[in-house]
Amino acid sequence: MDLIVLYIYAYVIGSIPTPFLIGRIARGIDIRQYGSGNVGSHNVFHNVGKIWVIPLCMFEFLAKGASPVWIGSWLLSLDNSSYLLSATVLLSITANNWSPWLKFTGGRGLAVVVGGLGALAYREMLLFVGIATLGWVIFKSSGIWSLISLLLIPLWAFLFGEPEAVIWMSVGIIIIVIAKRLTSNWDPLMPDISKAGLFFNRFLRDRDMADKDKWLKRSPIDKV
Repeated sequence: MDLIVLYIYAYVIGSIPTPFLIGRIARGIDIRQYGSGNVGSHNVFHNVGKIWVIPLCMFEFLAKGASPVWIGSWLLSLDNSSYLLSATVLLSITANNWSPWLKFTGGRGLAVVVGGLGALAYREMLLFVGIATLGWVIFKSSGIWSLISLLLIPLWAFLFGEPEAVIWMSVGIIIIVIAKRLTSNWDPLMPDISKAGLFFNRFLRDRDMADKDKWLKRSPIDKV
């Protein structure tokens, strides 16, 4: 019974659409109608305000990603070798990416990934953040480098000798995040881009078009 309550908590806390709420409170907008349309920190940064990224990330890291793990560890005495504990991270990411409060739209869950890894495998978390950040600073391409950093997590977990539960959780994280990148927020396909081109853009660049600036500056008028 306690485990079921923990899973319900992980799903509910993960489903809270924090970026959407911040967009409504700070600017009175539906963030899904601006920029990338992604309900995440990157879109908040560009279309709501840089300062709002701080409380947003703190909530995503601590409440969504880490708190289900901490509760499972402290109250249910589960450790990082337990598949039952690592499942809370996957539940929270899934709820974040397809929130029932937003008709199953959402973000990419990367901030939640950071929180979950920080609670279960902090070395992998540091490498994930470090590689993604360094790649963005040098090459100015967050989409590709967040993907590369993501794909490396199971390798780091294996090399660090983490329990199988953590390694398989890392694989699960990759599947969930890539599935979200490819499906986006159920937006209709752009008429001037082929399905192959769209797949390429979403998978590697994490956007629907090659022009990054145009993508980030979209408004509701542009989407009509």
